[in-house]
Amino acid sequence: MIRFRPLSMVPIALYACAKPDPTPTWTGEVAPIIADHCAICHRDGGVAPYAFTDYTQAVALAASMPSVLQSGFMPPWRADASCRSYADDLALSADDQATIIGWATGGTPLGDGVDSAEPGAYGITSIDAILALTTPWTPVETPDEERCFLFPYEGGDGFVTGLWADPGDPQEVELVRAFVVAPADLGPWEALDDTDPADGWSCGGDPGGNALPTTWLGTWTPGEKHGDFPAGTGIPIAAGSKVGVQIHYHVATGRPDSFAMELSLASTVEHRASWVTVADPTWPAGITVPAGSTGAAFTYEDVVSSAVTVYAAEPVERDFGTAATLDSSAGCLVDVPAWDPDWQRAYAFSTPQSLAAGDTVDVTCTYANPGATDVLGGDGPGQETCRGMLYATTN
Repeated sequence: MIRFRPLSMVPIALYACAKPDPTPTWTGEVAPIIADHCAICHRDGGVAPYAFTDYTQAVALAASMPSVLQSGFMPPWRADASCRSYADDLALSADDQATIIGWATGGTPLGDGVDSAEPGAYGITSIDAILALTTPWTPVETPDEERCFLFPYEGGDGFVTGLWADPGDPQEVELVRAFVVAPADLGPWEALDDTDPADGWSCGGDPGGNALPTTWLGTWTPGEKHGDFPAGTGIPIAAGSKVGVQIHYHVATGRPDSFAMELSLASTVEHRASWVTVADPTWPAGITVPAGSTGAAFTYEDVVSSAVTVYAAEPVERDFGTAATLDSSAGCLVDVPAWDPDWQRAYAFSTPQSLAAGDTVDVTCTYANPGATDVLGGDGPGQETCRGMLYATTN
């Protein structure tokens, strides 16, 4: 006898396994990824030349997304994840990249959620001081100009606990470094400022020419989300000081820049912090990158004299750099296997790194020089440098 099994009893898994995965939608899967990893630059008023924080903007750029993602050109996050985990990491996971590419090549469906990929809150939590140019500065040097300005600090003794740059023209500014000049050290800095009748002074490389004393506050670069220093830490600032900024203008557009810097301040902090330099004392003068060379490398190792906690690391090279690493005997700090001077930045750690007395820290810089003449060490255009910067507190 032939027996028939009712259709409803056929295992539904036979049908489910043949069902194709749905194409990601903009509102469902793609927009949240863009908000977390891309929109801090690609927003209205951001550093990128175009925004894509809504569906219409994103669809117009969808055809280019696969190539820029697969090549690693975007997002511009250069630290290798195998070294350690970082806060505000812009790098895309393989799954996130596949989601965006699947959407871009799968008909760019909208979805039925909220059409927004805005980046959310960014900057510093508390704005306690604003240092602003009284007259906007128009960069004139090409292709790059580095200009320094001194701003009076009108607060009392205390600590800087965060900083945020607010360029009037974000597409001009590639990098901002901030530093404090103590009252006792102001004389030579103000004399340097007075050498140029225009506001500020030209300051390629080191703002004070490797000679004038400073206390580094930190670096701001396009693409950063937050400028608060690690909780409970701050860098001392004294009443009567001045705050200096070195602005690296990447493109001279002829448009004036009404630059301002915002600071968070505290009267006390739990841990006094500073930026510690790791570099051979003979550098940068001792660096020579031979003509026609690739893979020329310089390494310096230092010994930790007393226990510290490291919260962030920044390798520093110039245009001939190809890779940079800050390592320690207690663990990797930052590894940038494909150096790009247009995207240098400080990398804040997800988890601070403790270093004990006797631990070692080393910095390695690698270069390529395709030219016919040697590249000499220095902090100016056409020269090379190598150093590591660590944001640290003593234990």
